[in-house]
Amino acid sequence: MTRNDQGEGIFAPGALEVFPSQDTEDIERRRNWFDEQFREHGEGEYFIPTGSLDTERMAKEVRAAYAHGLFISTVILSFSIIEHILTQALIGEGKVHSWSDEKVTKPHINDLLEDSKEQGIIDEKLALEIEHKLKNELRNSYVHYRHFNHPQSLFGEEIRESGLEGYDPNEFRKGHAQTAVILMMKVSGSEQAHFQRRFEEKEERSE
Repeated sequence: MTRNDQGEGIFAPGALEVFPSQDTEDIERRRNWFDEQFREHGEGEYFIPTGSLDTERMAKEVRAAYAHGLFISTVILSFSIIEHILTQALIGEGKVHSWSDEKVTKPHINDLLEDSKEQGIIDEKLALEIEHKLKNELRNSYVHYRHFNHPQSLFGEEIRESGLEGYDPNEFRKGHAQTAVILMMKVSGSEQAHFQRRFEEKEERSE
């Protein structure tokens, strides 16, 4: 029995937990969905985001996490990968000049979004989606403790909806994971398209 702040029992552990199907076909279906998002929103055939070796490792993990139904992990990893991509892009633009720059050692997503907009790496619409939908509504609600009565508690929302007919906790979290994955793919695609334009402009000037 899980207890609230007054020590009263609220629900039995596992009452809201039905782990996503680990059937081979279901895993493959989720993996295919992930890959389709990259083909739709990214650049190229495979999701290899710009960044460090750690970024590439996280890219492999976020795909595996979504395929196996680890939807909260998918949200958190997607956010981290976005941060990696934008930081590396700003280094490429000369906006960040050193690995010891505080924007690298202590990055803040709002600064990264603002600088990335200024450099044309992402547009205003995408920056707002990341800030409000992914950071404020999803990532922060999972990463930071919020009492289930808090208006922005996703767990609280899950409890409230659990009594509705046809409610599936996995579909609830899967929707969050899909939002995060799509935004991550959009950032990756936008960043790659930006540097492709930069390359083409440089080629034109050298002719």
